[in-house]
Amino acid sequence: MLHMVTIEGLAHSDYGWRVLPSVKLRDLAYPEGCRVSMRGDVLQVHRPDGSVLAGTVGMWGVDAWQDADGNLVISSDPGDPEVSVTVAGLAEADLVPGSEVWIETYPMRDDPAEETAARP
Repeated sequence: MLHMVTIEGLAHSDYGWRVLPSVKLRDLAYPEGCRVSMRGDVLQVHRPDGSVLAGTVGMWGVDAWQDADGNLVISSDPGDPEVSVTVAGLAEADLVPGSEVWIETYPMRDDPAEETAARP
């Protein structure tokens, strides 16, 4: 598993609880040969009291919006974007500040059909 972020705050979304702060995409040091976690993949929340809770990736996000001219604008550098993860399957009370979010790493497969079949 890969440590992603230590929770400082939360924002509600349709997919669960968005964890704050966002992190630089380049700081997510996936091991070589592993793919980025996708919606529905396993994650763990390591709480300050030592308990570990299982959840899933509800969604990945980049703070973005469309301006009045229809241009897509993001709040971070497009060449070095920040991303956030939304945790699904856990309650707001489960995601206390100081908890660490750990995301599962999965080996890449040569055949995409094998990848889909292997997902939890």
